[in-house]
Amino acid sequence: MRIVHANPGALLPKAPTLLRLQPDLLTISESRLHAGGINLARAELGPFGKGVYGKPVPRGGSLAPSLSTSQWAATPGGVAILSRNGMPIAEVPIGVSHPAWVAWRRLWRSGRCTGALVGSGSGSTPFYCFTYYGYSGAIAQRQPAYDNNEKALGDLFQVLSCFGDVPCIVCGDFKTNSEISPTLRAALGTGQWTDAALLWAERSGTAVENTFYPSKDDTLTSSNPSRLDAILMNRAATPSFKRLRVTNPGEVLLGGEKHRAKGHWALIAEFDWSRSRQLIKMWVAPKAFELPKKPPQPAGEQCLSYLESQGVRAADFEEALVAGDSVEALKNVAQFYGELASPPDN
Repeated sequence: MRIVHANPGALLPKAPTLLRLQPDLLTISESRLHAGGINLARAELGPFGKGVYGKPVPRGGSLAPSLSTSQWAATPGGVAILSRNGMPIAEVPIGVSHPAWVAWRRLWRSGRCTGALVGSGSGSTPFYCFTYYGYSGAIAQRQPAYDNNEKALGDLFQVLSCFGDVPCIVCGDFKTNSEISPTLRAALGTGQWTDAALLWAERSGTAVENTFYPSKDDTLTSSNPSRLDAILMNRAATPSFKRLRVTNPGEVLLGGEKHRAKGHWALIAEFDWSRSRQLIKMWVAPKAFELPKKPPQPAGEQCLSYLESQGVRAADFEEALVAGDSVEALKNVAQFYGELASPPDN
């Protein structure tokens, strides 16, 4: 399965470019879709209109001067997880009875996170997928963006901790990295979560690539390239990970017309979910072991066996009388007459 994560700034204008990467699953940070835009996306994106969308963002803003009056113009924000036709996908099942319901409600209401249960292949190997959009300026530790981002990441990992040992990935424009964020650093330090870029760099012997190249007039981030975008995998999903790459310069232009080579670059990760298959072969119901059958006992031996058992009964009766145990003696008498009333077939 090919999973593509990107921050396109706005989904609908950049969708044709992203779909050229041939994703099976497309995760978006900053979809910039209001309620009407989500309905439009479902209609316009064809085989990728199916998916899970986060909270709609308010109307307003502009994508470019030529799009300022467009029906999809909306304020920055929004997230989405889109799957190609034929791949089962549903909104992550987190209800009011869920232990992390309060944290999830805060995340969803912020419009910066959504989650989906995805069935790879025929749906026999499901996994959870979340996408996150951080607060701009967090990597520069600007306030209140830094604190808001840390609180949101804390809520996110609280939610993720409730899913147990099942495959789960988080794709996001985190607006920070593990060197700056103590929350990300603590999550990766537990060993439960792995950064796909770090794992691939270790496997391939290459350097970790940056994913964000700010323009000269960008005032929200540091002037140097950084790695704001990442794909995190939990311990159950890591065996399925195959490779990761950052799109090449010019392959996907997400920086707009003014700075075409600037902005976010997309991540392309490949997974083989059969490595995390959760199905096992088992009996529908327990079956008894077949024991060897004993040959039938001859009639003469049956009679002899019966008489021997009664001899033992008489000895027990006599022993009980000698011991003065009248209860045990009467019990032997009752058992004797019970067996006498139904002797074995001979």
